[in-house]
Amino acid sequence: MRISVLRPPNFHVAILVVLFSLLCVMTGCTETVPSLFWQEHWRMVGHLIGPEHTGREREDWIAVFNFPDNGEIVQLVSDQVLAPDGWKPVTLYDVAYNEDAGVLVCVALRYYPSEPRNRSEIWLYDLNTQRSKWIGRRWLGASHFAWSGDGHRLAFLATEIPVRREPRRAGVYVYDLQTETLTELADDGLVSYEPGQTGAPVWSDDGKFLYYASVDRYAMRIELATGHKESFAVPAISILAVNGDEIIYRTQPKQRGLGGEESIYKVKWGDSKTTLLYRGTWFVEMLVSPSRRFIMVTDRISYSGTKYILIDTETCNTYSGMGRYFPRNVDMFPRTSAFSRR
Repeated sequence: MRISVLRPPNFHVAILVVLFSLLCVMTGCTETVPSLFWQEHWRMVGHLIGPEHTGREREDWIAVFNFPDNGEIVQLVSDQVLAPDGWKPVTLYDVAYNEDAGVLVCVALRYYPSEPRNRSEIWLYDLNTQRSKWIGRRWLGASHFAWSGDGHRLAFLATEIPVRREPRRAGVYVYDLQTETLTELADDGLVSYEPGQTGAPVWSDDGKFLYYASVDRYAMRIELATGHKESFAVPAISILAVNGDEIIYRTQPKQRGLGGEESIYKVKWGDSKTTLLYRGTWFVEMLVSPSRRFIMVTDRISYSGTKYILIDTETCNTYSGMGRYFPRNVDMFPRTSAFSRR
């Protein structure tokens, strides 16, 4: 397994922190990032853009960015991860990293001349053996992966290709690394998921339930042992985090894009009382901290301006100016988003 670690000079980081503190004093800024933020070990999986080389192809990497403690970037493997049949994807749409198992799950769009549109190919790549294994092929759409807490199961949303002229169906799937089996947990009807909007499923702390937003824009949860599915009528386009019986969700925007309005709420399952956490313009993506207490949001307020917001879901406080903690040469997965969950 080829892994390189890049660490920024601690001296330069310290200088930046001091300069930022002086700037806050001079401008009257009183917002202070909560101390618990620094105790979180945030991780983002992304595409590390390599330097340009004269006379040969630029080498890019799939990498993990750890922050805010040391800004460490771990280069996992070259961006040219081959599929099991040797196919070399032009662009990987999404990648999720399982550190415990040492594997990546990759999805890329592939064109087949005999079919009218691109298909989504999903495979696992073992960093130790450098071998790939198919999970699913020729899906109409697939993305938004979520590893279980024990690292043994992978949940994702996908739309199957119609068989014998049947309507296409969207569903929630779980792949078991130990048994190498793929199971459909939920069939959500005849409408496909929207990769640019629908979020990943979320595992409960005990691994007994899986939460997600259905195509009907309801919050859903499935008990894995029984397969029992329960709905909760809140206008959720995606579930961001689950803490006990409390869910944090993103609402369906009335107008997506600039000039629109989106919101993030929290509510106890089955309760009618909701709490507004943040309202913004256009959420590019969200990143949830390992403790599930904090949420980082990129809020696109104009074509050239983006706000980086930190939300404390317990105190309901928000903090701005968080963009300085992110690297400038890392393009995060999914390709349409700024962040990706583990």
